[in-house]
Amino acid sequence: MVDQEQSSDRGSPDLPAALAEIGLELPAEVVERLDAYRRLLWERNQTINLTRHTTFDLFARRDVYDAWQLAQLLQEGEDVLD
Repeated sequence: MVDQEQSSDRGSPDLPAALAEIGLELPAEVVERLDAYRRLLWERNQTINLTRHTTFDLFARRDVYDAWQLAQLLQEGEDVLD
C-alpha cells in the first residue's frame, strides 16, 4: 500500500492550492473541514483501502470537485448515499 504521507508530497503543496487550481475558492472554515476529512481518510487508508486519491491534486479533483458538482444537482433536504 502507498504511504500517504509520502504521496501527499507529490502534486499540489497543500489543499487550498489544489482547490484553487480547479477553480474552487471556498471559505477557510470549509477548507479546514475538508482537510480534516482528508487527513482522516488518508490515515484510515493505511489499514483499509478506501481511496487511491492520496495526493492533494487527486483529492481536490476526484473527491471534492466531483462531490461539489453532484451537490449542485440536489434539492434542499435531499439525501444521497455514496
